[in-house]
Parts: sequence; structure tokens; C-alpha cells
Amino acid sequence: MAAKLLGGPFLSLISSLEQLFDWIACGEVVEFVREKKLESEINKLEITLSSVGRIAYDAEKKQMTDKAVKQWLQDVNDAVNDAKGLVYEIHTEALGESEHRGRTIGAGTSRILKITSRHPPKRGLATIYNRRIQEILRIKSESKSGSSGEKKQEHHHQRILQILNRLEFSVRQKDVLGLREDVEVEKTTTTTSSETTNTATAATMEVEEEGEESYCIYGRDADRRAVIKALSSDDGEEGGDKVCVISIEGVSGIGKTTLAQLVYGDIDTIKRFDIKAWITVSNDYNLFTLLKAIYETVTGLKNCRIQSIVEFQLKLEEFFRGKKILLVLDNVWNMTFPVWYLFKRSFESVVSGSKIVVTTKDKYIASNFGTSAPTHCLQLLSEKDCWRLFSRHVFNNNKVKPHGLDKIGRQIVKKCNGLPLAIKLLAGLLRTEMNTTSWNNVLKNEAWGLSREHCNVLGALWLSYCYLPPHLK
Repeated sequence: MAAKLLGGPFLSLISSLEQLFDWIACGEVVEFVREKKLESEINKLEITLSSVGRIAYDAEKKQMTDKAVKQWLQDVNDAVNDAKGLVYEIHTEALGESEHRGRTIGAGTSRILKITSRHPPKRGLATIYNRRIQEILRIKSESKSGSSGEKKQEHHHQRILQILNRLEFSVRQKDVLGLREDVEVEKTTTTTSSETTNTATAATMEVEEEGEESYCIYGRDADRRAVIKALSSDDGEEGGDKVCVISIEGVSGIGKTTLAQLVYGDIDTIKRFDIKAWITVSNDYNLFTLLKAIYETVTGLKNCRIQSIVEFQLKLEEFFRGKKILLVLDNVWNMTFPVWYLFKRSFESVVSGSKIVVTTKDKYIASNFGTSAPTHCLQLLSEKDCWRLFSRHVFNNNKVKPHGLDKIGRQIVKKCNGLPLAIKLLAGLLRTEMNTTSWNNVLKNEAWGLSREHCNVLGALWLSYCYLPPHLK
């Protein structure tokens, strides 16, 4: 989802252009275009597509703050997709003709050779005979196609002109939109594999020993203790349910998943449960796929052939019988009460004190579960905790900071609005660019003006995306 949100039409456009240029350069297509007298149109199309590609790199940077540029990217992407469809059609036709020509010439040659073998030509005339045979077969093949070939040629010609007109109009719009062709692709510092690994580990969590400093998580110690306390209780739900649901709520990027991972890996918590399972719930899940994911995770069986929800419920009920379980459902977007009612039937055989931890940004999820268990609403980090988190990832908590970066860094951290994910994203970027110029570019970037309901992390996410090398985008 993040890739679609950030890259959008740009990534699709660049991918389509690469495929187009590969097809156009194909030997069979080059020969086909020459025979059909489409060289001029195809050459012009290739030049125009190159211009579009160069403009697109500037449009990529401006699309998030300029709706007109974003629409331009979408329109030109549609035109390029039409060009892709046309060139694919030509590519397929060219390959087909090449194969057909080979079969026809092969068959015709064998028939003529049978005749000429009775009266073989003199050695000096062999080459002339072969050339004449090829020419006769070519003319014969063309005469069969006749008018249909001419119609296809005209069809291709007209479609190329239509697509060219659309693309040329888009290229002319660049001046109105303030777009340029001469923008260089962003160059970034390449991190080593060890740096990448360290950043990825830190972005998740580091569990070594007690204390926030060891976990590389700040401002969440009270939440961690509260959730662990709830997990340690052997009480079931009010109303007789043996499974207690604990909901961790908060806006995107506030650290719900990180907190859940922290308590999920707690040593004392691990000892309390017979079965543990972590399920990441997609936004397009359904009850069948959710039960299937749980069953395959807890049993270790992959690609099971169960075809019905009822069968999964019975299998899970049998597997969980007499056991205390801990199940984490991470990133639940929505679960209605009727779905939850059917879902929890799989857990009727568990031991009292079993727990289901749900992370969600929807504050009404807990009410849909009908649970009376406490809900943990995560708050934004304090300015002090934000700086500690940033400093840990960028400076490795060194008290001596490079000249000028301390002040700029604190200003950048303020723009993250207390969201740990935004801080970690930018920390991963800035730790490889330890100079005031790069940090000031990030501080003053237009991406900070982005707004999206319930998604304050978007600005930092966009900045991190912009600084990626093209192949990683």
C-alpha cells in the first residue's frame, strides 16, 4: 500500500517505458517495422517516450504537492500504457510472421529441392537458384496476405499517430506545469549491508535486557508493563469467554506493532502460553484466509487443502483443546461483530487465560469484539523521547555531535510530531548523510506540507522514498 501511495503512476510509468524500449529494440520488431514502412513513426515515438521519461523524474518530486502534476503523471501513464499495448501487438505480430516465414520457406524449399534434385543446377548457378527461390516464396506469401496486410499497416499507422499526439501534448504541458527534462536522478549514499541490517533491526526492536535503553524504544515503558500485566492474568472474559482480547490502538506510525513485538518476545510471557502465533492481517482479509493463516502458523502445515470455514473452525478447536494460547492479530483494519462472533468459535476449547492481542488504528475495533478488557491507546512521544530515539539511531548516543547537526536535527525531530516511525525513517536516511547541506535539504523539503487524515507520518515516508536509488523505488 505504501508503494502504491508513494510511487503511484511514476513507478508504473518507468516500468512501462523500460518494457517498451526493450520491445522496440527487438530484432524481429526492427525488421517488421522496416518491412511495414513504419520506421519514421516508431523512431518519433521512441524519441517522444524518452522525453516523457526525463520529465517524469521531475514530476515525481512535485506530484505530492501539486495536484496538476499528479494528474499529468496519471494522464501520461495512460498514454504510455496505450503505446505499450500497441508495441506489444506489433511485437507479437512480428514474432508470428518470423515463425510463419521460416515454416513457409522451409516447406517450399523442400518441394523445389525435390524437383531440382532430378536436374541439379550447375555449381555456379546454385546461389542464383537459392536467391530466386526465396524471392518467389516471399512474393507468394505476400500475395496471400494482400489487402489484410495493408489494412493492418494502416491500422498501426493511425494508432501510432494518435498516441504520438497525446504524448506530444503532454510534453508541451511541461512548461505550463513548471516541469523540466534536465533534472538529474537523485544520487544517494550507498549503505553497506551491515548498515542496512543494523537499521532494519533497530526499526523493529532490540530485546536484550530490561529497560527502555536496551529495547531501543522510548516513552513506552509504562505501556509495556501494562500490556504484560494484562497478559499475565489468568482471568477470562466477562460473560464466560475463555479468551481475553487486548487492544493496542493509535494512529499510523505511533508504534503499535513495535509494542506488540516487545511483549510477544518477553521471556516471562513466553513461558505462560502453550501456543503462540503472530498473524499480520491484510486490509483485504476475509474470515477464510484469516483462519487458514492461523491454522498453517500453529500447525506448521503449509498449503493445506481445507476448503471451508467450518472445517477450519473444527480443526483449530481440536488443536487448541486444553491449551493456553497467545495470538497476535497485527494491523487489523476492520472486523465487524458478526465476523468476530464466527471467528472466536475456533477458540472455545482453549484454557482460560488465553489472550488475543489486536493492534489497530480503529478505535471502534474493541467495541466490535464486545470486550471489557482495557484498551491501550498509545500517545505521541514527548519531545525529549523523540530526540533520544533520533540520537540513538543517528549518533549511536554519542554525546559529541558533528558540528551544526545537533540544532538541525532537533528541528527535524519536531516536524515528526511525536511519531516514532517517522523519526526512525529519517534517522535511517540521515545517518548516511552526515553533513549540514543534506540535513537542511530534509528540514526545508516541501514534503513536510503533506497532510493525510490519520497519517501524519506521510511526509517522512515520502522523504525516505525520494532519497532511495531508482532501482529500489
